[in-house]
Amino acid sequence: MFYDFLRDCRSVLSEEAADFHDLLAHVQHLPASVGFMPAICDDLYPVYALACTSAKKIVSPNVYIIPIAAHGDFAKGHFEQMASDFYSDDAFRDQYEIELEEMLLLSHPALPCSFSFRLEDTEYNVILLRITMPDDSEKILVITPLTPHAAWKDIMEAYRIPCDIVIDSNKGMGDWFEDIPLFPAMKETQARDLLPRYYFKGKFISHEAPDGFRLVYTIPEPMGNIRYWQKEIYETDWGSAHAVET
Repeated sequence: MFYDFLRDCRSVLSEEAADFHDLLAHVQHLPASVGFMPAICDDLYPVYALACTSAKKIVSPNVYIIPIAAHGDFAKGHFEQMASDFYSDDAFRDQYEIELEEMLLLSHPALPCSFSFRLEDTEYNVILLRITMPDDSEKILVITPLTPHAAWKDIMEAYRIPCDIVIDSNKGMGDWFEDIPLFPAMKETQARDLLPRYYFKGKFISHEAPDGFRLVYTIPEPMGNIRYWQKEIYETDWGSAHAVET
């Protein structure tokens, strides 16, 4: 489960060890609803949309697993700079009135790749963010320099973490969802009980959702303009665990 994954991590900065211990104690008793959100930048629109719009009546994760290496090392420097800006200047990009409560740099022994911190000889492979949304809900973001399919295998399947929704924001899959290694890794998994019930199709995606996925909700723009800027939630057809509710 998600707590077991975090428990296998360690804090790479000694001054954060106590904070990480406190976070573990908090997460241990937290029922985790998990979103799987490949990304190549720190755009938190899907997190905002699933917490602070009418979409939350469908699904609203409190944990997001965010692999960033769909395009190799393309996004690595961006997230390293995000961490450096926070630790140097306490800076975090303003978006959607989201507040950053905590950032922790962690290392997981089983994840093969890593970020580098500043010019110091410090490497880490998990950036953990604890954020507060405008509706006062708390979200935990786990950013790791893995490809989406490696994160599915090495985190979700390895730790038996059920996924509530897979998020395709057009900023992290690497290609159309059905054309990347993540899709067969999910579709052909033996761990059917971990598969996402829902698929989030971001507003800049021009292709159709995978065959068999059923549109259940379109997130409206504030002014009701959904014709050109659709953000859609589909129900997947992956396994009997995802029976349609009426």
